[in-house]
Amino acid sequence: MTKLDLPDLIPNYKAGINYTYSNDEGRNNLANLLISAGSGYCAYCFTRIYVDGKNYGNLEHSIEEKKCREVLLDCVPNISIACTKCNNSFKKRGSKKRSLDDTEESDLLNCLPCPANCIKPCASYKKVKKSFAMKKDCKIILQPLGLVLSKYPLKIQYDVMDQKFIPSENYEYNDEEKKFIEKHIARFNLNDPGYRTWALNNVTEDVINNREIPKVGRYNNLIADLFIEKLMELRMEDAIKSCETVYGISALLMKAKI
Repeated sequence: MTKLDLPDLIPNYKAGINYTYSNDEGRNNLANLLISAGSGYCAYCFTRIYVDGKNYGNLEHSIEEKKCREVLLDCVPNISIACTKCNNSFKKRGSKKRSLDDTEESDLLNCLPCPANCIKPCASYKKVKKSFAMKKDCKIILQPLGLVLSKYPLKIQYDVMDQKFIPSENYEYNDEEKKFIEKHIARFNLNDPGYRTWALNNVTEDVINNREIPKVGRYNNLIADLFIEKLMELRMEDAIKSCETVYGISALLMKAKI
């Protein structure tokens, strides 16, 4: 109950489907796939981007396509989906300083000619994705499909008791990996007082007041859904006790505004 595992965005690309970013049909198919894979949430801040059948998210290029556009523009595994704030503000911070260098550009050009509607990241792309993510002004767990620096995939957890995002404790990360994940968390302001989610407060308050567990999808943050799924594993009386504890922590945090 105390740690919630945040999933990567893992789309199930299907052969024969048009996912080409540079045409309307492809963008629509790709958006629908990514929304489904991410359960309607932003790949970076986990807030809801799909509401009442409408997509409020942006398709975004993990490695910005301003250089090597002939490879990156329509590279399907290079395209994720995010809320407007994450795409246009948080993720783009420092983008002018993290352009592809000549070696990275050359590696990507080795992909050409790319197979039409390629849905599997090639060796060259995976190599450049890693080096690009490691740049000083990047340090982003690029989506979709996540990122591996050495041995383990870089994962985020939500600490229910401290009510903050942390590097996953499921893996034995080295210091470099931990710092990388922490920089990702900081880039998207996940623990910033002005942006941090109070979704757990809403869930726990409803459980305490109504004496029942809400349905998944009722709230606007993935954290709420993950917590509700945990509550469903408990007896009702234990779920209520857990919510009382978490609600008390939320109240203290909100009062302190931290």
